[in-house]
Amino acid sequence: MKVRAVAVASERSNAIGTVELECTPHGLMLVHLGVGSFSEDYAPGALTTGTRVLVPWAAIERAEIEGDRLFLAFEPALSPHHRLMLANFSTGTSVDPRTLRRKRSIARLAAGLGALVVALAGAEAAARLLGTGPAIATGVALGGALAVLLVGLFADRLLAQGGLPQEGVREAFEREMDVYLPALERSETPAAPKKLRALTLAELQGLLPRTTFAIVVTLTASGLAFVLVAHWALSGQPERRSGYGEPRRHVAPVDEDAPEAPAPKPAAKRPPPPPKPAPAALPAAGTLALGDPCRCERADSLLWADPPPRLSILLLKQRVRPGRGAIEHESVRKRYTDVDVAVVNNGAGELDQITLQVLFFKRDAGTGRRSQVDNRPLFYEGPLLGGQAIKWSTDAEGTEVEIQGPALGSLGAEGESAAPSDRFAELLVARHRPVRLHAAMMLAYLGDPRAREGLLKLREALREDEAPYLDRLLQATSELRVCRLDVKQDQSGANVNGCLFNTTTEAKKELGVKLRGLDAPVLASDPVGNPPNLVVEQVLGVPGEIAPQSGVVFTGRLPRLDAVPAAWEAIADRQELLR
Repeated sequence: MKVRAVAVASERSNAIGTVELECTPHGLMLVHLGVGSFSEDYAPGALTTGTRVLVPWAAIERAEIEGDRLFLAFEPALSPHHRLMLANFSTGTSVDPRTLRRKRSIARLAAGLGALVVALAGAEAAARLLGTGPAIATGVALGGALAVLLVGLFADRLLAQGGLPQEGVREAFEREMDVYLPALERSETPAAPKKLRALTLAELQGLLPRTTFAIVVTLTASGLAFVLVAHWALSGQPERRSGYGEPRRHVAPVDEDAPEAPAPKPAAKRPPPPPKPAPAALPAAGTLALGDPCRCERADSLLWADPPPRLSILLLKQRVRPGRGAIEHESVRKRYTDVDVAVVNNGAGELDQITLQVLFFKRDAGTGRRSQVDNRPLFYEGPLLGGQAIKWSTDAEGTEVEIQGPALGSLGAEGESAAPSDRFAELLVARHRPVRLHAAMMLAYLGDPRAREGLLKLREALREDEAPYLDRLLQATSELRVCRLDVKQDQSGANVNGCLFNTTTEAKKELGVKLRGLDAPVLASDPVGNPPNLVVEQVLGVPGEIAPQSGVVFTGRLPRLDAVPAAWEAIADRQELLR
C-alpha cells in the first residue's frame, strides 16, 4: 500500500518534509513530495520534489518504531536524505486532522443547539396547542431532543469515518514492512502520554464556525432558544393557561333592578411635558471644551490601532545582489535577494511548530507586472516562549519579498494575553535593531516605564527611516496622554472628542492638542517602511489647566476639510511646542 508521512525534525534525522512510501518486493520506494535538509539552527534551502528513491531491503541500516513515529535510516549513497523520523501517516486522501476536528466540533455544537431548540419548541407546542400536562410536554421535549442528538451522532460518525485514522495507516504500513523486514525494531519506551492543556485563543477561534451558512445557523438557533426561554419564563406555567384561543373570561350576571352605576368621570388632562433642553453647542473652532473626568490606561497610537498579533513577523534585512556564479549554483545574469527574518512571540503561552513562507518575486521592467519566481519555507520546531524571538536567514532569485506566516489571533482588546513585560525588556538589548524597536513598542503598549528609556537609547543612533516610528512611540509614552480619540466628519467640518490625561504630579496649563489626519494607516510590522502622508493638521487649545494624575473629556470642532483622512492621531503638549 502507498502511504504518506511527514519527516519531522529530530536529533537523529537529517531531512524534513513530506514523503510517499510503498513496500515492494525489490525494496522500499520513497517519493519526495517536498523534502529539505535539516540540521540544528537551520534555514531550509530548496526542497526536493518528485525524486524517487528505491531502497533495497538489505540497504536499510535501521528501522525502529518509537511510539507513533517510525525512524528509518539507510545507506547514504542512495540519497542525501537518508535518516528520517516519520510521523503523521495518512493515505494521502484523508482529511487533515485539524480540519476534521473542527468539522466534528461544528457538527456537535449544531446538534446540541438544535436539540435545545427542538426541546423548547416541542414543550411549548405541546403545552399551548395540544393542552397537555407538564409530563407529556416534558416527554415531547426529551423525545425531540433525543432525535436531534441521534442525527448529530450519525453525522459525527460519518465525519470521523470519512478517512482512515493515522494510527490505522501507520499500523497497516508497519505490518507490511514486517513481511519484508523482519529486523524491524520496536522501542521498549512507551509513547509519552498526551498532557491536557488549556486551549489557546487561536485554537478556540479555530473551533468557531467559518462559513456564512454555519454562522447564520448558529446565531439563529441561539436567538430562537433565547426568545423561547424568555417567553416561557415571562408567560407563567402552561397548566395555568386555558387551551387554544382567547382565555375564558368570567361574566357576572346582570341585575335589572339594581340602580344604574354613575357614569365614570372623564380623566383629567395631563399637562404637556416640559420642552427638552437644547443640546449644548460645540466650542468654536480652534479651542476645546472640557467635560467630565476620565482616565487613560494607555495612550492612543496608530501602532496599536488594532491589538498586536500573538506572533509578529519582522523583516530584519533585505539586500538585492547579482548572482555569485556556478560555485553557489547561481546565474551571474540574474539578481538575488538575501533576507533575514525574525518572529517574536507576543503572547504568554509557548508556540510550537512555527512555519513561514518567504515568497520571492521579480518585476517586469516593461509592464511592471510582478511574478513569483521562488519560495523558501522556514521552520522552527519550538517551543518559542512568550516574549522570545527567533531568526532565520535565506536567499533566492528575485528582487521583491513577501513573507507569509500563521494566523494565531491577537492579544485581546486590552492585551490581556500578552507576555510579561520583563520578557520584552530583555529584547531591548537584542542584536538586531528591528527586534529592539518591536520590544520598545510592546513595552509602550503595556504601559511599562522602561519603554521610554529604551526609546531614548534607540534615538541616540537614530536612522532616518526609523524616525516616524520612533516619534510615534515617544509621543505615546509622553507625560500627556490622549485616548479614546473619535473624529466624525460632515459637510461643514468635523467633531472631535476624546480624553486628555496628565500623568505627572503637577498641574499642566497652556496646553494644546494637535490633530493629524493621514492618508493611510501605520503598519506596526514594518518600522522602517514608508510612512503615510499628512493630509490635515490642526492645533486646538485646551482652556484652563489639567490637575495632576487626572484627566478630562474634551470636545472640539474642526473647520471644513478638503480631504477625508484614512486615519487620525493626536498629540498633546504645550501649545507653543505644537505650532
